[in-house]
Amino acid sequence: MREEVERLNRKCNELETELANVKTERDDYAATVDEFIKDHKRWQERALTPEKCSSILNVLGVGKQSPQYKRLKAILDQFIKEAQGHG
Repeated sequence: MREEVERLNRKCNELETELANVKTERDDYAATVDEFIKDHKRWQERALTPEKCSSILNVLGVGKQSPQYKRLKAILDQFIKEAQGHG
């Protein structure tokens, strides 16, 4: 009986150690995911969107038919296309 208790105590200790390791791995993974989400949000905030392009084009102060407007619009459209992985 004593041997069985000792064996079960060893097994319990092994499982507690394994559990502690798994908890550490879980916490590391959760921290990594949290950081990825934060990075993703920061990149989304900085991304060139059609709305931001419109603002940039409006700042030019020229008409939509002007060569400068058309050239800049084409460049901005290309940036957006490339950022979306279609370039």
